Amino acid sequence: MQGIEYFSNLRELNCCNNNLSSLDVSSNTVLKTLYCDNNNNLSSLDVSSNTALKTLYCSVNNLSSLDVSHNAVLETLYCANNNLGSLDVTNNTALTYLSCYENNLTSLDVTNNTALTVLRCYENNISSLDVSNNTALTYLACHKNNMNSLDLSKNTTLSRFGQDLFGSEILPVLNTQFVSIPMYKNGDKYYIDLSELPLDLKRVIINKDWMTEDGTTYNSTSGRIYLSDTKNVGDEVRYSYETNAPASSNTKMTVTLKISEVKDITEPTTEEPTTEQPTTEQPTTEQPAVIVPAPTQTGNGKDPAPNTGDATPIYPVIFLLLASFAGGVTLYIRRKQK
Repeated sequence: MQGIEYFSNLRELNCCNNNLSSLDVSSNTVLKTLYCDNNNNLSSLDVSSNTALKTLYCSVNNLSSLDVSHNAVLETLYCANNNLGSLDVTNNTALTYLSCYENNLTSLDVTNNTALTVLRCYENNISSLDVSNNTALTYLACHKNNMNSLDLSKNTTLSRFGQDLFGSEILPVLNTQFVSIPMYKNGDKYYIDLSELPLDLKRVIINKDWMTEDGTTYNSTSGRIYLSDTKNVGDEVRYSYETNAPASSNTKMTVTLKISEVKDITEPTTEEPTTEQPTTEQPTTEQPAVIVPAPTQTGNGKDPAPNTGDATPIYPVIFLLLASFAGGVTLYIRRKQK
C-alpha cells in the first residue's frame, strides 16, 4: 500500500479485507485508529512511530511479532489469529480491551493492565495467568490453554465467561467473592449443589481426605455433594476435577468453594387441626294442649246422661291449671257446675 505517507495528518485508516503484504504507517504519526485485519499476507507491522494510536485491529494476518511498547495510550488491541509467539503489553496501562486468542503465546503478563475489562486469550499455550490486578475485568475467555488453575478471587466484577471456561482444560479456583455457593439444609441432610455452576458434573471427583465428614458422597447426576454434618458461612469445600489437559501434565485440579450462606429448605411439620364439633341442642317440640272434658254423671254415678236436648243452665267454667307433665302436655279440665 503506497501513498499514505503523504497524509501526515491522517487520524484513521481502514484497510482491512485486502491482500496486503506490507503496510508502512511510520509517517502517520497522529494516527489514532488503524484497521488492517484480514490481510492474510501481512507478515509484519511497525506501529512504533504511532504514539497517538488508541485502537489497533490487526487480526487474521500472518504476524509473527508485534511491538506495541511505544503505544502508551493504546486502549483496544485486537491481534487474534496470527502467529505471535510473544506479546508485551506491560507498557499499555490504558488498555481496556485485549484480544489475542489463537496465537502461539506461552505466557501473558497483564499485571500492569489494571484498566482491562475484556481479555480473550484462549487457544494459546499459556501455562499460567495472573489476573489478580485486573479487578475491572467483566469478560474473560482463556480456555484451551495449558493452565491447571486460575485464581479469580479478586475479580469481583467478572460476570461473563468465554466458551467452555469451566469445562475444558481450565477451571477457576472459586470463592464467595466470585460465585455464591450456598449450602442447603433439608431436615438432617446437608448438601452443596454444583449444578448451579456450568460444570461437566461427570468429571467432578470428591477427595474425602479434604473433607472432615466421613460420610461425604457425590451424586454426579444431580451434582450434589452430600455432607454428614453442617458447615458455616465461610467454610471451604474442595474437590477435584478431571481436565482435558495433555497426559504429560496434571490431569486433575483442585477447586475450592466457600459457603456463602446456609439455606434451610426443610418443610415445616404440619399438624392435623382438631375440629371441634359444635354442640347441637335438640329443639323442644311444644305439644299442643289436650282438653279433656269432664264426663257428665247421672244419679247413679255410672252412665253418662243422654243428650236430651233440654236447655240446661251453663254456669261459668273454671279452668284449673294443674301442672305440666312429660312431653310438655298441659292438661286443662273443664267442669260444669250445677
